[in-house]
Amino acid sequence: HLWSMGIRVGRVARELKQEDYDDAKKESKSIINLLKIGFQQRLKEIKVIRKLVDKSPYPIILCGDFNETPYGHAYGSIRDRLKNAFEEGGNGFGFTLNRSPRYVRIDNQFFSDPIQLVKFTTHKEVPYSDHFPISAVYCLEN
Repeated sequence: HLWSMGIRVGRVARELKQEDYDDAKKESKSIINLLKIGFQQRLKEIKVIRKLVDKSPYPIILCGDFNETPYGHAYGSIRDRLKNAFEEGGNGFGFTLNRSPRYVRIDNQFFSDPIQLVKFTTHKEVPYSDHFPISAVYCLEN
């Protein structure tokens, strides 16, 4: 689980709707500060993960809540090193967030050679969390 930004866009929207511009401005500044802190923390975390991936003498399966879309730095720096299970075998868009904004994929499974992906599933039928579970079946080459 990489650092969560904890942004509260809904609060800003509510305050703007209620024409409470001072509180909306304060909340917007808070969001910007949380983003700055989050990007700094996530950069530290991803450096540790990259180092472990780069030094591992073993095949790797890396799973987690990256709290970031496939267009972000953390995702990209791992995707440069490992294959993404959804990209290799998923269907549709693979959205994993079960709350607003719903149309993002922030949970991922990555894997290295000689591991092969057999099946990948996003379990939208499981509504008990704010994230849809993801699962994969892997095999090792002989």
